[in-house]
Amino acid sequence: MPHARRPPSDARLIEASRHDRRPFGELVDRHHRAIHRYLHRRVGADLADDLAAETFARAFQSRHRYVASRDSALPWLYGIATNLVAGHRRAEERALATLGVDEAVQFDADRVADRLDAQRRSSELAAALLALPRAQRDAVCLQALGDLSLDEVAVALDTSVDAVKALLRRGRARARDGLTTTREGTADA
Repeated sequence: MPHARRPPSDARLIEASRHDRRPFGELVDRHHRAIHRYLHRRVGADLADDLAAETFARAFQSRHRYVASRDSALPWLYGIATNLVAGHRRAEERALATLGVDEAVQFDADRVADRLDAQRRSSELAAALLALPRAQRDAVCLQALGDLSLDEVAVALDTSVDAVKALLRRGRARARDGLTTTREGTADA
């Protein structure tokens, strides 16, 4: 029985794409869905398509700087996508402010109340995330929305795992404090 051929690693595809563009297309096929999903969660549907395309365009342009010892290019791609998000912060603010809110509200009193409560909680979460320093917000979003491991977040942010742990710890604590403060302020009103 012949052995099934293993697909080439991302590093091999990137190396091959230096001489022929086609292998880079395979890399796009492998990772577009994950990058698009992450961007959709960060900036909303309208901007996610454009930023996903821009992520791969920039990756192609800078493929000569890819560290070939890393078999998976996904953390590197997340880093590019995160940097693009930083350049579109206003769009991120709008998307986070409406995170999880369905615009097709039916006029059932209980459902409307539930949706308004969900919208209030989403707005509180958005405000807490937006109040974080950029590095903390990026680390939290990469792990929560991108579903990246600590090692992958470190690669995406071009920092150490220890630095990522500290960013996540501080970011989560500040976001939690922000949510608590917001809820206490609402309860007092």
